[in-house]
Amino acid sequence: MSQLSLSRSPYRNGFAQRSLWDRRSRSSLRSGIVSNQSAARAVALPKINLQFGPVTLIMALAVGIVLIGMAYLAHFNQVATKGYDLRKLEADRQQLLSENEIKDARLAQSKSMNNIINTGRLEGMKKASDIIFVRGDSAIASANTY
Repeated sequence: MSQLSLSRSPYRNGFAQRSLWDRRSRSSLRSGIVSNQSAARAVALPKINLQFGPVTLIMALAVGIVLIGMAYLAHFNQVATKGYDLRKLEADRQQLLSENEIKDARLAQSKSMNNIINTGRLEGMKKASDIIFVRGDSAIASANTY
């Protein structure tokens, strides 16, 4: 391209105008004077015009339905997992209760008088001959002082 066609290009003109405006705003900032018009130009952003068609709307609804379905599935999965854990814990509880009942029965059997008499523990015991009863108003133990 020639030098002449570059200077007439709309892109070249836009760049030249922008750089001229930048030079003006920099010089006014250096001098400390900023007008309202230059401040408004500095803040102004290009407007974007978005249009949504029916296909975009259908796609957005489909994505929304999929997201809601996934959230529902995740929640249902958590509830099902908790139910499974609860059933497992209940089975463990029942097993522990049955073991506790068996141990209580064995303990009661070992404490019974028939078991004590039949095991031979009484053979090593002696009958008490001199029984001394202690009254409540007397001292149980006394100290011998020499």
